[in-house]
Order: sequence, then structure tokens, then C-alpha cells
Amino acid sequence: MSRIVVLVGVLLVMLLVPLYLAKERKTQARDKARVTDAAERAIDAQAQRLSAASAPTLNNPDRHGLSFGWAPADGTLAARPSCQGLPKDMANPHRGDCNPYQGDMSCRTVLPLLCTRDASDREPLALATAAAVAGFMLTGRADGDARCAGELGPSWRMATFRDVPFGPDVGGPRPEVVAADTRQRAWVAMTGGQRANCWDPR
Repeated sequence: MSRIVVLVGVLLVMLLVPLYLAKERKTQARDKARVTDAAERAIDAQAQRLSAASAPTLNNPDRHGLSFGWAPADGTLAARPSCQGLPKDMANPHRGDCNPYQGDMSCRTVLPLLCTRDASDREPLALATAAAVAGFMLTGRADGDARCAGELGPSWRMATFRDVPFGPDVGGPRPEVVAADTRQRAWVAMTGGQRANCWDPR
């Protein structure tokens, strides 16, 4: 009788041990999956935080930004950027011209950037346009400067309202206009505290 009991016990052990080991393997696999899933969620969350931190800050597209048009050539001067220039399809003009106080073009509009290169011993004062961009995509003056420099060279920056002569009687050196798209208006930066830029707060 005792032999039968021992034999049954051995058989039970032989049956239960594999079941126990299989259960342990399942538990370990489940725990490992939980740890892996938690790690992947943490990595995803970190990637999202980094992506949000590096993404450009978009501005209010319903604002208006300052733009210049182009005064036509008059026989002695080539077309030049001007507050009063053409085309005059502005959304918020000021007395029929550009608006240096509140901006004149919808920041949803895609326009070239007006860029300037200051005069130096080797290069003359010059103006040009860089690739067109929706105004609300510009995150600040530094962004405009970087776009001009990236496309035209390190000595170029975004032109401001004060960089551009207003007429043929204005004294000082006249800038050379190079590589400019004169078919449409161009974004110009406003300085001096006037909120006429697409990146300015309301």
C-alpha cells in the first residue's frame, strides 16, 4: 500500500512540476511584457515632449503683418520696394498704403521675405527676396533673418521698415535690388514697438 502511495505521489509531482514551471514562465513573460510596455510608453511620452518643444510656435493667423509692394521703374531707377508700391491688394491698408501700425496683409497670406544686405568694403547695399512663407509661420525677427541668411548668404537679414528708402529724393546710398520677385508684395519687419508683425502679440 505504501508503495502505491509513493508512486501516486511521484506521479503527482511529475504532473504538477511542469504545470508550475509553465505557469511561472507565463507570469515572467507577462511581467516582462508589462515592463517593456511601460518603457515604450515612457519613450513615446518623452519623444512627444521633445517634439512639442522643438516644434515652431505658430502665431495667430488672423493678425496682419507689414508688407511692401514695388514702385515701378521710372527710367533712372529699377523697381524698388515701397510702402506705396504695387500690387495694392492689402487686407488692412493705412490711407491706401502699407500699415506700419497694425500690419496690412493677412498673416495667412504667403509672401516672399524682403531681405537686405548692408554695405561693406566688398559689397554694396542690396535688397532681394527670399522664399515665400505664410506670415503666421514666422516665429520672430530672428526667424526672418535666418531664412534670408540661409537662402541668400550669411550677410543677409530680413529688411525692416527703416531699411528701405521711400522715394527718389531720399538722401544716402540707394540699395541695389537683386534677385527680387516684384510680382507680389513682400513681408517686412517692423521695429520700434509698433505691433505690425505677424509674430507680435495681439
